Amino acid sequence: MTPPCPDCREAPCPACRLMKSLRAEPVAAPTGFADRAFVAVVRDRRQQQRRRWAGRVGVAAALLFAVGLAADGLRPRPHVELVVVTPVAPTPVTPADPLGDVRDALASVTQRAGETALAPTRNLLAGMTETVEVTPPVVEVPMPSASVAMLDPLTDTTRRAVNFFLKDVRQLSAADPEATR
Repeated sequence: MTPPCPDCREAPCPACRLMKSLRAEPVAAPTGFADRAFVAVVRDRRQQQRRRWAGRVGVAAALLFAVGLAADGLRPRPHVELVVVTPVAPTPVTPADPLGDVRDALASVTQRAGETALAPTRNLLAGMTETVEVTPPVVEVPMPSASVAMLDPLTDTTRRAVNFFLKDVRQLSAADPEATR
């Protein structure tokens, strides 16, 4: 190709420089550049679509909220009258109450266990050789068999503990009568 102007050899003109740049070797793109550019374009487009949808959903929600508030103000309200409420006295607990029966049965079993356990200690006051049998009045309260079965080991354990105590006291008094006074 011949240069378009005669002065190009001394000072290149813009046309000559353009021709020179067109003849230059093309610039090679880095490997994987097209794939990365494609992924970035798709990601950007999806983000724009999501923003548009979020804006549309927000506008729709605001409109529905405004319509709901307007409709609520138009609805007639019922007239509310004040009513005087009189307090109701609680019903008294009757003996037929199962919790009361269990409470009474537990109290009677506890009282019997205490009387049985303390009977030998009362004998200490009467003297070591005399045995006074104190029989407490037995109050029979119907009690479920499961409750009695649960409390029997307690009364038996208490009775044995008191018997061991009395046995130790008797041995001590036999060895040294002055120590028990």
